[in-house]
Amino acid sequence: GSGGSGGGCQQLDIVFEAQTPTVVLLVDRSGSMFDNGSWEPLKTAALNVVQNTQDKIRYGLLTFTGIAGVECPLTTETGIGLDNYAAIQTAYEAASVKPGSKLETPTAMTITDKVVPKLLGVAEAGAKYIVFVTDGEPDRCVDGTPECARDDVVAAVQAAQAQGITTFV
Repeated sequence: GSGGSGGGCQQLDIVFEAQTPTVVLLVDRSGSMFDNGSWEPLKTAALNVVQNTQDKIRYGLLTFTGIAGVECPLTTETGIGLDNYAAIQTAYEAASVKPGSKLETPTAMTITDKVVPKLLGVAEAGAKYIVFVTDGEPDRCVDGTPECARDDVVAAVQAAQAQGITTFV
C-alpha cells in the first residue's frame, strides 16, 4: 500500500539447528546373495557411500541370515556413530564369508527385533533410516508360503515408519 501510520512489519526469528541423521545398513546375508554374485558389488557400493559421508551421518551395520532350527536371526553388527567407516568395513569383511548350510532370510524378524530397537536407542536428534541391501525374497527361517513372509516385511516396515524410522530398499 500507501504506507500509513500502523506499527512495524511482522517479524519472526527462526533459528535452525543442524541434526545428524542416523542410518543402519541392513544387509541380507542369505545364501542367494553369495550364489548370484550380489554380495561383492553391493558391499563395494555400500562401503563407498559410508566412507564418503561418515562425517555427516551416523552409521551402523547389521548383516543377517538364519539357519533354520539352529539360530534365527544370525547377525553381525556394529555400533552406530559418526566416522564409523573402519568398524563397518571390518564387520562387513568378516561377514563376507558365506556360512555353511542352507541360509535363510528372516527379514521381518530382524527389522522388528534387532534394527528398530537399535535405531530407537540412539538418543541424539535427527532422522532415522534403514537402508536395506538385499537381492530378493524374505522368509521366516522356514520354507513356507513366500507371500506370508513378504506381508511380514511390509508390516515390519510400516511399524518402523510409525515409530519415525524410514526404510529405503
